Amino acid sequence: MRPNRPPTLLAADTITFTEPGTRAGADLAAPTTLSRAFRHVATTLRPSVVQIISIDHPPYANRGAAPRAGGDRVPEQFRDLLPPGRPAPPSDERGGPDRMGQGTGVIASADGLVVTNNHVIAGADEVKVVLHDGREAMGTVVGADPDTDLAVLRIEASDLVPAKFGDSEESQVGDWVIALGSPFGLSQTVTAGIVSALGREGVGLARFENYIQTDAAINPGNSGGPLANIHGEVVGINTAISSAAGGNDGVGFAIPSRMVGRIVNDLVDDGTV
Repeated sequence: MRPNRPPTLLAADTITFTEPGTRAGADLAAPTTLSRAFRHVATTLRPSVVQIISIDHPPYANRGAAPRAGGDRVPEQFRDLLPPGRPAPPSDERGGPDRMGQGTGVIASADGLVVTNNHVIAGADEVKVVLHDGREAMGTVVGADPDTDLAVLRIEASDLVPAKFGDSEESQVGDWVIALGSPFGLSQTVTAGIVSALGREGVGLARFENYIQTDAAINPGNSGGPLANIHGEVVGINTAISSAAGGNDGVGFAIPSRMVGRIVNDLVDDGTV
């Protein structure tokens, strides 16, 4: 019986190694092009993305419990407090502190219309909108629709840059998408992923559901912000996450732009759907 022996090593001259640098150009061309595309989307959309701070004076509005489906799908909730490390909210003359929450919105028109989620502004006494350049404006609610979780605000400000909306019907599973918003209060944050599914229903977040599902990182504070295609066109409004711990688990939901367009037009026309 022959003893076990280590495998015979091939002679070095039997393997051809790629010369250093000969593949660098080919390897970097595609990711460099993709990086430039992401950069273009960020540069194009950032001026159109706003942070929304909702202020609830005591006695507080009762927003109620958020719907859950399957025990682990948790809509991105209105946050009662700003993230840790932020200054404490100011005290109201009645003795209690103002309750504050935050989300994201996207400028839809040059005359000051801002689209966001209903749950971002629901029950708020005041809505503050912070523009990309740090300017602040108070928002007036034009209309809100809890059944689709959409709302429209109006602000008075100059030099507004409205976002371009694309047709969500052209989106396909596997397409690159980019999410912009203020997760955990970190404004002007950009994340990327793909379209994971289309026409997602039965999630249990709203009465009318037809979500774009994505694995782009969406966290508390992203609610109401845009989900854009690789051309920088808004194809959805980020509205919820599926997460056991409340953070990003790679399953996010956005309301498709086709639905957003119909609902927003109705709200602007007469405040109802």
